[in-house]
Amino acid sequence: MGQKRIVILTVRGMIGDQTATFMRTALDHLRENKPAAIVLRVESQGGGLGASDRVWHHLDEFKKETGVPIVASFGDMAASGGYYVAMPSDHIVAEPTTMTGSIGAVVRGYVLQDLMEKVGVHPVTIPSSNATDKTVLSSENKEDWEEGGVTYETWRKFLDSGHERFVKIVQEGRSEHYPSIEAIWHAGVATGMVFTADEAVDKKLVDSVGYLDDAIAEAEKLAGIAADEKAPVTYIAAPVPLITQLLGTKAEGDIPWPALDDRLGENLRNQ
Repeated sequence: MGQKRIVILTVRGMIGDQTATFMRTALDHLRENKPAAIVLRVESQGGGLGASDRVWHHLDEFKKETGVPIVASFGDMAASGGYYVAMPSDHIVAEPTTMTGSIGAVVRGYVLQDLMEKVGVHPVTIPSSNATDKTVLSSENKEDWEEGGVTYETWRKFLDSGHERFVKIVQEGRSEHYPSIEAIWHAGVATGMVFTADEAVDKKLVDSVGYLDDAIAEAEKLAGIAADEKAPVTYIAAPVPLITQLLGTKAEGDIPWPALDDRLGENLRNQ
């Protein structure tokens, strides 16, 4: 197949540890079988901040080591962590109906104090003598979860740190349009809002509106492949189990160890 091939690499569903493992393994494979370019196909509403950061790291390191251009192709949704992981890309193509952005961090919890009191359940948590803050992140007290409470403020500290990291990664990835972190804040794109494809282009979060074929064409262009050459396109993705396909779900936790056979998508262009 030679060097002049395009590889489609997918980020699908919730981003978690298995997504990061898949990405690391896939890119190790591609270091030994270097393609002309990568199309990062993103169909994700986000996921874990740490896992998203690791996926970004693996892609960023690969690009720096190999010089292989990366073009992102956004599907229905590339939000939060789904946008984060695309930041090593040289060009981002969003479909006309893509929802993207959601630059921020959030955690959700449920306070069951009133319910437990109503049914006569009284939780007891006993930390070790000198670990008085051990239960801060899992407090059952409603007051702790309210603004100003110890649990609320502790979580907010970590969320603010994660948000700052997210904005830094976006600034580095989109530095041609946002020369500083202050420019991102000034543009109002880091409030957690999601944007339409046209809005995302206007706000310089993506580069163009188009489909997967357009992203492949851009990848060929960046790789120096002539339009009439029609480079082979291969596909690497973590397989989804049959039961998951039958249920119509794409939960990240359902994805097993990735298969790394380039032949999986060898004839993709002809399908």
